[in-house]
Amino acid sequence: MIYTWNRLKDSIQAYRIWSERQIEINLKFGNQDVSVISVYAPEEGKEEESDESYEQLEKTIDKMNPERSIFVIGDLSARTGSNENDKVVGKHGEITVNKNGKRLIDISSYNNFTIMNGFYKHKKCHKITWVARDQESIIDYVVVNIHAKKTMLDVQVFRGYDIGLDHHLVEAAIRVNNIGKTTECRQTQLNINSLNDSVANWLYKRRMEIIEKDLPIEEDVEKAE
Repeated sequence: MIYTWNRLKDSIQAYRIWSERQIEINLKFGNQDVSVISVYAPEEGKEEESDESYEQLEKTIDKMNPERSIFVIGDLSARTGSNENDKVVGKHGEITVNKNGKRLIDISSYNNFTIMNGFYKHKKCHKITWVARDQESIIDYVVVNIHAKKTMLDVQVFRGYDIGLDHHLVEAAIRVNNIGKTTECRQTQLNINSLNDSVANWLYKRRMEIIEKDLPIEEDVEKAE
């Protein structure tokens, strides 16, 4: 799923559902064309499903216009480690590398993409994206091509909000072009703390379920004129 602010609706050009695990949305900010691919990869250990998911991701990237600013975001079930002098991974990630991590690194290297989580220095609590069963790791990522990389300002995790998942919120700060003028994107303050209230949390989850049921499951959907 990809959710956007209402104020961005006029910037949406189209979206496409590539599979049950991948959806793409295309936007335009001034003269800047942006594509966002949201991914929900199979968990580590499901080798056949993981191969299929990452093969589909490669096919999706191959079909995209490389001149667009491309962002791959979401739960990639990958642990990509860290490397002091690596242009793909960066030095501020975690130590562990798993099989999905190798898959993501290979795709990123082949397409000249960068896994941005490891390029910004933060406290450990602002890097770890998943905590469960007495384990913690970085498995949710922001991966970008060379054009998108030029717009990146930061990637960090926000903790303490109960969103009904064992994942933490990951935020990417970027610059976007607005009518030919480059400005830093400013966020509207969201009252995420309200999700700690049991009633508000239940209403939020219920609304998300309703939205998901109403969405089409295939075909490109062009923005209405």
